[in-house]
Amino acid sequence: MVPGAGVAGDVNNLVWSKDPYELQDLNRARLTATGASEAQIAAYLDHAIFSPTLQTLLTGAIAAMEDVPGRAGILSQALNMQTEAEARFFVHAIVLLGSYHVQRNALSRVVAEATIPLGIVGSAHAVLVLPVDKVYWTDSIAEGAAAYEQAQPGTIETKAVHFLGGVSKRCRAEIESRGWQVIENVNLDPETT
Repeated sequence: MVPGAGVAGDVNNLVWSKDPYELQDLNRARLTATGASEAQIAAYLDHAIFSPTLQTLLTGAIAAMEDVPGRAGILSQALNMQTEAEARFFVHAIVLLGSYHVQRNALSRVVAEATIPLGIVGSAHAVLVLPVDKVYWTDSIAEGAAAYEQAQPGTIETKAVHFLGGVSKRCRAEIESRGWQVIENVNLDPETT
């Protein structure tokens, strides 16, 4: 999962040039600068699911959203990951959110109430970026959509979900019926940030 190195400050070189303890110290310093608590940072750095590479990617993406309120909530959500697959998906989503912040529209805050945090642009536009290549409407997608309805702040006027790939016609219709704009085949290249 080297994509994201641009956001994370050349993670590939960091991972290969530093031992795991040096990476942990670097990640701790970056996370401290975000305002995360010592307890959160310690729990995250000790989390068995996140390899030093995944930790460095996630930490770099969080750091790329410099001065964006709510970033510490990303760390809280990371602690909920129970499998490596979940952790990789989560990290990829946050790297893309960091790329969105740097390349497209600066985020004014992050809302981390649902599994994958939302970015808020200005005061009233929610952005969700999902690293998936094809999505179909299923029970689990419906549950996820309901969770985002609960998680979004009441001040949101517009909301968009960005997919790296595409969605089925039914999935698009269901998401749009909930007030979300669907944006498919998004090009957010983490290497260029």
